[in-house]
Amino acid sequence: MQKPLMVLVAFAALAVSGCATTSGNENLTDAAVAQVKAGMTQAQVRALVGEPNSVTTSGNGEEIWAYVRMETETNAATFIPVVGLFAGGASSRMSSLTVAFGADGMVKTTSRNHTTSQVNY
Repeated sequence: MQKPLMVLVAFAALAVSGCATTSGNENLTDAAVAQVKAGMTQAQVRALVGEPNSVTTSGNGEEIWAYVRMETETNAATFIPVVGLFAGGASSRMSSLTVAFGADGMVKTTSRNHTTSQVNY
């Protein structure tokens, strides 16, 4: 393959691909979260969605577990010189789950939140 053609192919591959990153709890999927119900034990919740990102304990023995997952994808145009200044950007999606346990260690309530944002340069 000739050098100019190789450069063009490499540039085209870069142009159609974006950069994606994920942070937080990898087990925090819609399918797993949908299974978390009132009356489950802490062990059952941990088996479904893993270790919480944070735990808050009240004075009466109740606990609140918080889970967070964030996915960010950079638009492919961001990496193109000059074009990226006008057409670049990124999108992100944050999911969170809050699980409140009673003093008996059973799920009392759950709360889910999804936030999506788009940033254009």
